[in-house]
Amino acid sequence: VASTFASALAVALSFPAARALALHERAAGAYGASSFYLGLAAVDILAGLAPPLAFSLALYFLAGFQATAAKFFVFAGISCLGTAAAAALAAAVAALCRSEAATFAVLPFLLRAAVCVNSFMKPPADQATAWRVADAISYMTYYYNALLINELSGLEVACAPEEVDGLGECASPEAFLAAGGYDELSIGANVGILFAYAGVCHAGAYAAVRWLKR
Repeated sequence: VASTFASALAVALSFPAARALALHERAAGAYGASSFYLGLAAVDILAGLAPPLAFSLALYFLAGFQATAAKFFVFAGISCLGTAAAAALAAAVAALCRSEAATFAVLPFLLRAAVCVNSFMKPPADQATAWRVADAISYMTYYYNALLINELSGLEVACAPEEVDGLGECASPEAFLAAGGYDELSIGANVGILFAYAGVCHAGAYAAVRWLKR
């Protein structure tokens, strides 16, 4: 969560100045909206990779997660994609609000709301209809669920005698995922939705840059 917020706020801070410069240079015929936005988005995406990669390297093995290369790289990739989705949301808000004051009135609310309504707070299987709608539009839902499935799938656990259920069995991580409804979408589906979410946000930001002239 911290790395997604950091990247989103960095984009929000830099976007208004970049937009003002682009409007001036576009008026002079230096380049078009597409060139400006593609360049800005590419820089933001590449710069935004550092926090989640550093976070993954610092946390993953210290936290005792499954020590396999495949699990680690999936974790790092999902972390980067979640951060990119947050940064794309920040770009859309900054482009549509068109002022730093308005951006910082709207963006923190949206970021906090994304955290408060996602599956970390309430398992999908226990959500009421209204909550599920809010859950479905939060990028954090797909980010968190993908990370959870990656870590718990194939995880072997040992239970103390008092933790064994009435059938004489130790509840498996896969059973936890199924009971909570976290596995309704696969890792691939969650990743695909995160890509789509980022794409829609970038499309909205580009449209604002292209047609909102002031």
